[in-house]
Amino acid sequence: MDSLSDPGRLYDDDAVDWRDRSHAVDAERFDGIRDQVDSHAVVGITDGDGRVCCHDDGVHGWTLPATTVPDGGDWAVTARRDLGELLGVSLALGSPERIRHVAFTVDDAEDARRVDTFDVVFPARVDAADASPTASIDTEGDAALAWFDDVPPGQDGELVDDVRLFLE
Repeated sequence: MDSLSDPGRLYDDDAVDWRDRSHAVDAERFDGIRDQVDSHAVVGITDGDGRVCCHDDGVHGWTLPATTVPDGGDWAVTARRDLGELLGVSLALGSPERIRHVAFTVDDAEDARRVDTFDVVFPARVDAADASPTASIDTEGDAALAWFDDVPPGQDGELVDDVRLFLE
């Protein structure tokens, strides 16, 4: 996929596992929450042995590599640029396999403020020779990359579901 600037256009696409949630928040807290939530491009990168690449950012444990998509950004372009740089390879993305949409609204019918976030999970492939299974990442904290043939220990919920999309 070359570009995806509006994940909402894939809502009716049967090939995409679309997951919706909504959170109504107090009007006084809304602006603070709006400033704290982000959309993400998430990439399931597999190697020739069927293993999936996971990233430990030092906060969330071993998860699929993800990057924040800025307001008005393009999920596919951001994923290829940021996560390709993380891995040190060029990435070719497939069409999204899963989109998690979260709508944050004010719990007052007279207040129409709303913020939507989208976590878009793309498949990608790299040759095993292109990325070392223990490639270091030059980021703050203790972050690393590794290849897994099973769900990394200590993960649950949506993070496990995302990893399982790419393990077969």
